[in-house]
Amino acid sequence: MIYRFALLTGLRRNEIRTLTVGSFCLDEAPPFVRVSKRHAKSRKERLVPIEPSLAAELREHIASKSLAPGEVVLPLPQSTAAAMRKDLTAAGIPYRDPDTGEYADFHSLRHTFLTAGCKRSDLKTMQVLAGHASISTTSRYLHSTSRDAERATHGVAVELGVLNGG
Repeated sequence: MIYRFALLTGLRRNEIRTLTVGSFCLDEAPPFVRVSKRHAKSRKERLVPIEPSLAAELREHIASKSLAPGEVVLPLPQSTAAAMRKDLTAAGIPYRDPDTGEYADFHSLRHTFLTAGCKRSDLKTMQVLAGHASISTTSRYLHSTSRDAERATHGVAVELGVLNGG
C-alpha cells in the first residue's frame, strides 16, 4: 500500500510518514490528501488529488486498522532503503536494472510519478504537485526514451492535422 501510494501521489518519504487520518479527504470530489506546511519540504501546504480507486483502498485500509483521526496511516520504517530492497528481492525485482543501471529505491517512485505525469499533463502542473519552488527542479525528475520522442512527434502531427499529407 505504501509503494502504491508513493507511486500514485509523488509524495516524499518524509511527507508520507507524517500523514494522519485527518490528512485524508477521501469523500471529497476529487479525493485529496493535505500535506501540512509543517511537514512539507517547501513549508507550504499542498492539496494533492488522489485517484478514486486509491481513495477507496485507503478508506478500506484506515477502517481495517481502526485508525483514529490523529494516527499515522502509512507508517514507514526508519530505513526505507533496507525495507524496499527486502521487498524487491521477495518480488524477484532487481534493485539495479542491469540494462539501464537505474536503481529501484523509494525516491525512484517519485521520479516515476513525475515522468508519467508529464506525459499526461504539463510541467507546471507537475511542479505544483511535486511541491517544487522551481520548475527546473521538477525537470530533473523527468526521464524520456526514444520511444517517448516518437510518440511526441506523432502526437504533434496528429494535433496539427498533417499526418498522411493532411
